[in-house]
This record gives sequence, C-alpha cells and structure tokens, in this order.
Amino acid sequence: MSAPLAKMLGQAKDEVGETIAGLEQKYGYPSADIRLVNEITNKVRQKKAQLGLDPSDTTSQELYYSLQAKFDGDIVLLNKALGLNANSSFDERLSKAIELLMHTHGHSEVWALKSVAAKSLLRACPPKKTMKLLNYRSLESMLKRADLRAILIAAPYIESASWQQSFAKAVKSTPTTSYELRSVGFVRLSGSLYQGCPGPSNYVAVSKPGGSVAIWPSQRISHASALYLSLILLEGLEGLSLDAHISTIFHINPIFDFWRDASNLLALDNERAVSLHIKDVATNHLAGLNYSRQQSHHAGQALWIELINRYRQYQANFPSQLEGVGGGIKETVVPQPKQLLEDYAVVK
Repeated sequence: MSAPLAKMLGQAKDEVGETIAGLEQKYGYPSADIRLVNEITNKVRQKKAQLGLDPSDTTSQELYYSLQAKFDGDIVLLNKALGLNANSSFDERLSKAIELLMHTHGHSEVWALKSVAAKSLLRACPPKKTMKLLNYRSLESMLKRADLRAILIAAPYIESASWQQSFAKAVKSTPTTSYELRSVGFVRLSGSLYQGCPGPSNYVAVSKPGGSVAIWPSQRISHASALYLSLILLEGLEGLSLDAHISTIFHINPIFDFWRDASNLLALDNERAVSLHIKDVATNHLAGLNYSRQQSHHAGQALWIELINRYRQYQANFPSQLEGVGGGIKETVVPQPKQLLEDYAVVK
C-alpha cells in the first residue's frame, strides 16, 4: 500500500515504501498500512454520501469543490450563531474568534515572564525597530505605556536576526523564578501599525515568554471568517504547548460534526489526493485556490501520525525488536521518507 500512501502524503513512492517495509519488519508484519488505507477509503465514501455525492461516481475535483461549498455554508451558520453577518468588520470577526477560543481554553494557564523580568530582558536587548514602529522616543517610555505582551510577540518578527539571537539567549538564561503561571493571553495587534511588517507565514504569532498569541495583521486575511481565525488561533495555542488540538472545538457547534472524524482523510483516485481536513479546506477557501493549487498539509500530517501510531500499538507484542541502552529501552530506528519528519512530525 506504499503507492497510495505516497500519493496521499505527496512523497516519493520508494521512500514511503522503505519506511513501510521497516515498520512492517519491526512490528511483525501487521499490515497496518493496508488496514488504514482501507479505512480511509471507506470513510471518504461516507463523507461523499453526506455531501450528497455519489460515492462510486465522484471525481476528486467534484469532491474538492463540494468541500469548498460545505465550508462556505458552515461559515454562514457559525456567523449566525456568533451574531455576525456579511457586513461584520475584521475586528468583530476576530473578537468572536477569540471569544470562541476563550470558551474552550480561557482557563488554560501557561508559564510566562513576570512583568519585571520581561522589562529587564527588553532593557538588556532594546527592540529599537519595534520602538520606532510604535512611535516611542525612549525605551523606558515604551516599557511604561505599551502592552508588554504585544512587544514580546511582535519584536521577534520585526527586529534583526542578531537581536533575535541575543534575546533568545537572554530568555534561555532567565531563572525559573522570573516566571509565573497565568491565563493564556490573546493580544490584539493594530493593523495600522503591523500590517505590512514581516510576520508569521500562518498569520498567528506566538510568544512563549509572554504566554500569548495574536493574529498578525495582513491584507491577505482581511476578509477571513471567524471560523478561519479560530482555526489559526488554535495553532497559536498549540505553539504555547497547550492541548489545543483541532478536536477541542468540535463540540462547540453542530457545524463541526462533518469535520470531526475527517482530519486524516484524503480522497484518492486517478487524479490527485484531496484533503478533508478542515484546516486544509479553510486554507484553500481563504486563498481562493482552485483544484490544481489545493493544499493538503494538515491531512498529510495527521495521516502520517496515525500511521506511526497504528504500528506502535503492536510494540508490546515484539519486545525483541527493542534494544536495551544504558539500562533503559530504546526503539530501533526505522527509515523514514526524506522531509516527512520535517513536514509532518509536529502538528502545526
């Protein structure tokens, strides 16, 4: 089953085949890859039927545009539930997205720098470009009046590489007593100030020292729905090492029922793989990508993690495949396709 998996993952067939062969040998040839592909195939057929499509006679292209239409309809339904409409401003949509995430993660706590410690670090590494952007003539004036969390979020993107290295080194050497547990912060970055400045490629900025996340102002997401903004804010919360998997919001509204069990689903026929992961569908929808330019990174990521987990469940049955190292136990290394770890090892 390495050929269909390779196509789903967008990786070379030989490399995926080598990985599957290594996993099969290591765990006693359980054919977990075949079982997983068959499950995905059956689930995709069910999803097609839910969309009103013929499971046996629907092309990847037809499925792709049906998913786009489904997501478009879900935006309307969620907007109605949130009290939004077609004329709602970006700030209103962002407020509702934050409100949605506060409902699920508002009580989550993270370790963040105390105010005094944060100011000391910024004095040691003055963010001059950020200070200029915010129209402050002196560092002390900025530290007194500006939102420290916003500075901690924005400076790493605005300042030079040498400043980033110096600041990261200073943070690393900061004692644990300089940190405190507090609720995760959702920071608002002014579009008039930050729009046009270099920012994160996924539009969500994260500051672990500040224990905060923020949507980075960009013209490209000025028309983004509250649903899309909620999804990328979730990525930011994951960046703070919180349990903010996509599944944590599926219980909020019935519109998520369709997407609940679709995170690792990719429809495959003679054309190409189409992702049913809500984040991929949302990204394609926001960017207005046509079928030939679609993205499927999140589904590929989820599929890879699911595949590895399927094999690992057989680990207890094959202790001889483990090597004792230094009194502990270490798994033997299984070859993996190039870039798969880089692309899919961490949920973004």
